[in-house]
Amino acid sequence: MDSNPLVAIIVGLVTASSIYVWKSDEFNKTQKTFILFCIIFPPLQWIMILLAKYYNNLAYKKSKEFKKEVLHYTEEKKIDNSKTTLQELKDSGIITEEEYKTKIEKIDIQKTELAILNSKEYIQLKSLLDSNILTKEEFKSKVEILRHSNIKSEILEKVSPQKFNSVEFDSLESENKSSTTKTYFLSFLALIALYLLIYLFFNNGNIGNENIDKKPTSVDSTYINNSYQNTTYIEPLKIKKFVYVVMKIEKPNLDVYEPKGFINSVGFYETFDPIYSINYEKETYSTDIIEVNDYNINEKYKVLDDAKNRMHSQLKFADDAFSTNLWVKCKDDSKREEFEGIRSKITDSQIFEFESYSEASIHKQDNLDINPK
Repeated sequence: MDSNPLVAIIVGLVTASSIYVWKSDEFNKTQKTFILFCIIFPPLQWIMILLAKYYNNLAYKKSKEFKKEVLHYTEEKKIDNSKTTLQELKDSGIITEEEYKTKIEKIDIQKTELAILNSKEYIQLKSLLDSNILTKEEFKSKVEILRHSNIKSEILEKVSPQKFNSVEFDSLESENKSSTTKTYFLSFLALIALYLLIYLFFNNGNIGNENIDKKPTSVDSTYINNSYQNTTYIEPLKIKKFVYVVMKIEKPNLDVYEPKGFINSVGFYETFDPIYSINYEKETYSTDIIEVNDYNINEKYKVLDDAKNRMHSQLKFADDAFSTNLWVKCKDDSKREEFEGIRSKITDSQIFEFESYSEASIHKQDNLDINPK
């Protein structure tokens, strides 16, 4: 085998990867220098390219700027989804036109408040407050000025062209998959090059092939035939039941306690930072009574899972409202990040089963404490 074409291929790949690193903005100066130095051993250079790309991507995703952009976009998307949900409910006749307009006005207020909190002017004021250049009273008064209608419209115009737009957010997953594909491809090339180098330097002869005699394993047909003999099919007995499910849930609510201020020794009025906490609103729900013709252990858990899935769909609206309320009312970034992942949950679920619909209905009426209306 002639080795010259293989050497030419490796040289070409090394040259291409070196030019890519030199012209790319994905690497800093130190990384470029080290990676280009690894040109003496191509597989090491390609592996270092992969490691540098992975490290830089991971560092960016851990940055505060990236997290803030994702959080801001997520909140805006939740608000927009709430509008879509309200429109669907109005079209279905579940809510009236007046209720729809009232809810939309509240959502628009929340979206405006969210835009103000992410505006350049608000961030500048917050920086002055953190630097003790502005007092809390001055900061609050300036924020109220931002909420003035004329200034508010100017802020909304500035905030609208977001740096982190929906296309970038929605394509983030596909971009990660594309990056993973490139990583696998470069790893594959590195392994091939390493194999070729080993082949060029250490392959001095042909490797003989050995024939391996494989005998087919015989199957004892007698056992198979006997296993089907004397078998009688008995149709399982079907049991009809009337059932309903009771679930206990907990929904998070944000509590904001603002301690009273005091006059210090210098004569200035000082205030304490608000105290944020989470309390859970506990509720109990029951489903309608349903008839199950073939009730068994599988059907029991299927009914339970269906009830839980429907409840989780309803709890999504409560979670969206909690997230929006958290973003608007909680001014402490660390607390907001701590509470960010809190969601409503089902703490307990129980299924009641009866022989007849009347028994199920009577039981449900006699236990109104677990079946609130």
